[in-house]
Amino acid sequence: MNRPMRDQAVEEGAFPEDATLLYVIGAQKAGTTWLNHYLQSHPDCHIRRGEVHYFEITHGPEGRGWLNSRLQQIADLAQELKHRRGEKFARTRATLSQFVEHAEIFEGRPGDHSRYLSYLSRGWQGERVIADVSPSYIILDRTAFGAMAGLAPKTSFVLILRDPIDRFWSSIRMIERRRGVAKDFAERCADRAWSALDRRVQEHMLRSDYGRVIGELEAVGLGPRAHYFFYEDLFQAATIKRLCGALDIPYVEASFTVEKNAGVPASLDEQLARRMYAKFAPIYEAMADRFGNALPARWREHMAAYGAPSPAVG
Repeated sequence: MNRPMRDQAVEEGAFPEDATLLYVIGAQKAGTTWLNHYLQSHPDCHIRRGEVHYFEITHGPEGRGWLNSRLQQIADLAQELKHRRGEKFARTRATLSQFVEHAEIFEGRPGDHSRYLSYLSRGWQGERVIADVSPSYIILDRTAFGAMAGLAPKTSFVLILRDPIDRFWSSIRMIERRRGVAKDFAERCADRAWSALDRRVQEHMLRSDYGRVIGELEAVGLGPRAHYFFYEDLFQAATIKRLCGALDIPYVEASFTVEKNAGVPASLDEQLARRMYAKFAPIYEAMADRFGNALPARWREHMAAYGAPSPAVG
């Protein structure tokens, strides 16, 4: 299938009136990397490289901290470039260019989103969907979602829900993997998980609190534009057909054989799993009430195995 073409590019700071601005707002470790690759390969979707984190920075609780971290990365990469040669130089330069382009989005005045829109639509050739895939947006609230919805005539939100225990454990393994994989990897993951649960880390809860984010979307009237999918059902043709239908784009066959951003395996012991369930029980119960029989078997297995303690537990 050939990409549709237009005679004129979109004006700087504007957004094509007949394109849908799609936000994939989460969840982390719930197949968003795979979905990003699928949408990038779709002839009716236009997606820039890398996660933008735009609204996380402009509306998130720790936005400036993330931007400062990115600026430091730019400085570090500029220093590394002096010592690179050949292919390493080219890769480092490409990453540096991408990070600089991301940072330039924030040079405008507060509330002026023209640089962001220009960034998203740069290179647009008439595709029906222009997407921002940033799973960290799951931590945002109704104020941010309302602002996001107002940036284009047509907007759509996609949220992928994953079993909270599996999502949390996958996130822990992703974080611990950065320290390297060794014989004690599973033990280190367990220690980190216990620590996170005992310290009541808010960000981990926000990234799994699907009821909260759904409520925030619906509070500003975005229910009809919000589409919810389960990770456990994502890698099926029927689900991708439903996604394409929601975005009003033709179905294009997906490849489910290549796993994107797969984590390092590590066994989860029973005691830790029970502690996780005690923490996430209200989320299981809220999603069971909302989705009924559509709740995947994996969720039901955990509910049956570990019971339903009071929401006050944990």
